[in-house]
Amino acid sequence: MNVGIYARVSTQEQAAEGYSIQEQEERLVKYCDALGWNIYNRYIDAGFSGASLDRPAMKRLISDVKDGKIKKVIVYKLDRLSRSQLDTLYLIEKVFIANGADFVSMTENFDTSTAFGKAMVGTLAVFAQLEREQIKERMSLGKEARVKSGYFIGAAQVPLGYDYVPEDKMLVPSDEAVQVRRVFELFTSGKTIAAIEKLFADEGLRHKYGTWNRTTIRNVLMNPVYIGKVKYKDKYYEGRHEKIVPLELFNSAQEQIARNRQLHASGRTSGRHTTICGGLLYCAQCGHKYAKAKKQKWSYYTCSARLKGKRDCRNKLWRTDKLDSLVLNEVKKLLVDTEWKPVKPLARRSPEAVKKQIARIDSQVEKLVELYSIDSAPLDSIERKMQELNGQRKRLEAELVGLTEQPRETEAEVRKKFKTFAEVLEAATFEQTRDIVTALIDKIYIDGDDVSIHWKY
Repeated sequence: MNVGIYARVSTQEQAAEGYSIQEQEERLVKYCDALGWNIYNRYIDAGFSGASLDRPAMKRLISDVKDGKIKKVIVYKLDRLSRSQLDTLYLIEKVFIANGADFVSMTENFDTSTAFGKAMVGTLAVFAQLEREQIKERMSLGKEARVKSGYFIGAAQVPLGYDYVPEDKMLVPSDEAVQVRRVFELFTSGKTIAAIEKLFADEGLRHKYGTWNRTTIRNVLMNPVYIGKVKYKDKYYEGRHEKIVPLELFNSAQEQIARNRQLHASGRTSGRHTTICGGLLYCAQCGHKYAKAKKQKWSYYTCSARLKGKRDCRNKLWRTDKLDSLVLNEVKKLLVDTEWKPVKPLARRSPEAVKKQIARIDSQVEKLVELYSIDSAPLDSIERKMQELNGQRKRLEAELVGLTEQPRETEAEVRKKFKTFAEVLEAATFEQTRDIVTALIDKIYIDGDDVSIHWKY
């Protein structure tokens, strides 16, 4: 049987423990002679620490085992193989046993060809797992300490706008910082994320990881690294790196993101609709929203109550192109009306009023439950009424989310905004037109042929 003997000692170990490379090698040779094993090669690492597998003789040993040249590996003591239980288990399981080579520790009666030796591998695995957890814990504590000191960790994914200096563990602004600042400026000036994506694509702008897309832009807008923060386990600390976005601009972007989420919750976001008036239309007869529906070759706006079969609402169907055109004409009139004066939006209610209406619905639901419990009303009638009340409650909850108290703009501020809208509207894309309409209109009520627009100003 061809065997390989491995010996290792560091200078510190030889002085402290009193056994040299020569002593290990002599005893291993005598052990192999006594058992009649043929020594294929001697692998000697003199002056190398056992903390790492990066040793010349160890590399040759691993190579020869994988090539099938050795059927047994012999060491004087287990810790000669490695000081790490994790590395020791890796060598025994993944290198030696996996390639048909047994492992023997001479002084510890550790032989993987025996039942006892195989059981010892399991014991070694337990200690290796313990070591693994200890290493992870030490690394975690070290990372947290560095972050608390203001240093950036996670060099594998450096934030856009920065380069990473490994020696200092620091972020420094790169050429991309200009693009990052521009994302914040465009977004807070009224541009949507989709519009920013298109603008950057038209200009051929790229970053270190590829092209600008909506996900990338959204992540940039929400990353506090740009105001000097570093993150570890969902906590932020003051960083040492240079800020590339002013705090006021960053906070303004967060407020806009919050408003967009509220609008999304209330069903009034522009990005979800493919028509100019989608999401703004309400039935004046039953209170449900109007929705887009396809009928033959034309698309129509229709009361969603009738569309879903929940109520027999007979309010008028409007062709989407005709109603969109009607509303756009009213928008254009508003933008050029020199006699216009700002008024309080008619369609906007206070949060307290909405909460009172929700409370009334809850009271009605309680009465229905009571009627059901005493069998004083048909079950199908109670279920229909319950579904209707639940639907109304959901709509009111969505409206409540969308009601945000914002300071009223002055007439001069509004007129300046109207002028900007009018200029953009002349050559606007669908998305830009849609953004202008939703910026000006709170709700549109349909009552047959009557279309009532409730403006935000």
